[in-house]
Amino acid sequence: MSETASWIEPVRGRPVAVAAVVAAVLGLLFWRVGPRPELAAFALLGAVGTVLAFVDAATRTLPEPLTLPLPFALAGLLWLASPQEGRSLAGALLGAVALFGFYGVLWWFSPDRGIGFGDVVLSVSLGLVLGWMGVAAVVTGLLVIHLSGAVWALGLLVLGRATRGSELPYGPFLLAGTLAAILLRALAGAARAGHAVSQQVDAGPGRSPEGGRIAVMLRWLTAGESHGPALVAIVEGMPAGVRVTSADVAEGLRRRRLGHGRGARMKFEQDKVSILGGVRHGSTLGGPIAIEVGNTEWPKWETVMSADPVDPDVLAAQARNAPLSRPRPGHADLSGIQKYAFDDARPVLERASARETAARVALGEVARAFLRQAVGVEVLSHVVSLGEIAVPADAPLPTPEDLEAIDATPARCFHAETDAAMVAHVDELKRAGDTLGGVVEVLAYNLPPGLGSYVHWDRRLDARLAGILMGIQAIKGVEVGDGFETARRPGTRAHDEIESTPEGVHRRTNRAGGIEGGMTNGEVLRVRAAMKPISTVPRQLDTIDVLTGEPAKAINQRSDVTAVPAAGVVAEAMVALCLADAVLEKFGGDTVEETARNARAYLESLVVK
Repeated sequence: MSETASWIEPVRGRPVAVAAVVAAVLGLLFWRVGPRPELAAFALLGAVGTVLAFVDAATRTLPEPLTLPLPFALAGLLWLASPQEGRSLAGALLGAVALFGFYGVLWWFSPDRGIGFGDVVLSVSLGLVLGWMGVAAVVTGLLVIHLSGAVWALGLLVLGRATRGSELPYGPFLLAGTLAAILLRALAGAARAGHAVSQQVDAGPGRSPEGGRIAVMLRWLTAGESHGPALVAIVEGMPAGVRVTSADVAEGLRRRRLGHGRGARMKFEQDKVSILGGVRHGSTLGGPIAIEVGNTEWPKWETVMSADPVDPDVLAAQARNAPLSRPRPGHADLSGIQKYAFDDARPVLERASARETAARVALGEVARAFLRQAVGVEVLSHVVSLGEIAVPADAPLPTPEDLEAIDATPARCFHAETDAAMVAHVDELKRAGDTLGGVVEVLAYNLPPGLGSYVHWDRRLDARLAGILMGIQAIKGVEVGDGFETARRPGTRAHDEIESTPEGVHRRTNRAGGIEGGMTNGEVLRVRAAMKPISTVPRQLDTIDVLTGEPAKAINQRSDVTAVPAAGVVAEAMVALCLADAVLEKFGGDTVEETARNARAYLESLVVK
């Protein structure tokens, strides 16, 4: 019998068993690894390795016609997978060298016992695959290989089927240990990419509005007062490797000052940005990110807003410290005075002021950078109505490429004729001593389907978006897609019909605004927020003086005619934070590259695309 025939014979003699084991191994790999770029390399090792295990068990040899070309084939497949996975072959090659050296030394010092040179050659292939998956996979593989071999040998000794001098095949344990390491690492990766936090968060007193959420991935908060030294914003949970700079944050704050109808404060207010922690050399570090937005007007308010006690006589001499005892209708003034037992509105309005949104916009720029770099999502906003002036219903939606043009318009309205009418309406209200509200629309492009969930109320993405937008000062209503207009239509004109196109599954319309059943559906996200007119009205409204109880006219602080254009920028920031949280909940990742890989693997595995 020829040498070739001698190793083929065990396979030829048991074709059903070999085929069944190969099928089982490939099935396990596809089930746990999924349709990832490196699956072809894993499958090749699984199929060829199963055949080698049968041959080695029967003949105590590992045939060179299989073991010699195998590492070259595996290296080629991993090289093809490397651009898609964002990896290089360096780890795989180091793994191959490490295992070849380890088993080469064992073979050199005991060539006649246990390990043969065929095992050493096979270790190159195993090292390539394990090294590709990382150092942890190499260590796991070695542990499983030797542990399984020891358990098997001990079992044979106990059963009397082997002695201490018996020669046992080593190849099956090499292959079984490697496949086990692949499956274990795949399981660990799936756990990281899934819902990293599954416990219900207590929504007791003092919790944030997101307190009832399951799987809170990001936490953020702001601190500071309108006329204090600075606003401070912190976000925790942002992965490492997000590219963001102080200039990016400053650009977002510049956009927040845009819009016709803003007051005098916008002309001298400058936002001095300092990133205090969590970012190094333009890249996030994975820890909490702290951003300070300095107040250039602080020297004028240093005494009135001092954190430390001030001499009462000095404080009384400050005109800026005059009691604000006439609360404004529509503002937090009166309710805040009642809730916190203040005797004037200054402590209330300092924190309730929309100046606080500067800190939110700062955090939103970090979230925007993460979304763009991890999943290619772009977020923008535009004004769709200002008072009674509204964009036509059939006007086209702006795209991310239109954002610069939107910001260049006085009212941040994408429809030129409507923008001009809005400007005229603002000027009319200014002359009348009045203020104006409106509606902004936030759009998010390139969202994958499946963010959010239908399984529980607080995991529905539309509920999260509504809550986070309602948390913006002066926002009184939110709708997703056509929202309230949909309620006035019959079902045949309310829903988005589905069709199959060469580009994939698509909806003919987008009345749902990109969310169905609390989940993104792959269409453009559309969410609108309605902002009431500013409550500081130059033509002062009736109120009472809380010190005397007598009728009075409301205080008239320096104010805007409208802040609707700026509200769109703030809404962008809040939507970006909410979507970043949903992306991390779905895909996980300690680095932005890991999140991106997990997202790509998910999209490739979709049953319906």
